[in-house]
Amino acid sequence: MPVSFRQPRVKANYSVNRKNGVRFTYLPKGSEPDPVRPTPFALQLKQLRTYALSLPETTEEPHFDYSSFRVKGKIFVTVPPDDGFAHIFVSDEQRDLAVALRPEAVEPLWWGKKVVGVRVVLAKAKTGFVRELVHNAWARKAPKSLANSSTAAA
Repeated sequence: MPVSFRQPRVKANYSVNRKNGVRFTYLPKGSEPDPVRPTPFALQLKQLRTYALSLPETTEEPHFDYSSFRVKGKIFVTVPPDDGFAHIFVSDEQRDLAVALRPEAVEPLWWGKKVVGVRVVLAKAKTGFVRELVHNAWARKAPKSLANSSTAAA
């Protein structure tokens, strides 16, 4: 027999603030909360954009309906129009490790019959984890001289 839980009387969205913790926002009657709840310290698209553009010789350019981040013309991250996800083009080993470590936030990114990277749910992924994936994708696509000089400077 299934166990029934009491439903909350008021629907609420919540946001996470590093300083003050969780803040609830009560919604008007009849409206629905966001389907994806952010985890503490979740990454926002604005932070992803800022970090990606801070990497040497990175540009942001349109890629069909997507936004893309490129190094020397090579795409290492794309963001679909809904802004809730990021497609990060990491190596097979990094992809397998990311999916194993954070299955709630990361899934393989398929392009036809081939897996080309990871799809990250930004609201469920932690900032440091996504930054590491973005940096690894950038280093993989950047010219070796640029990637080596960036690693030495870091």
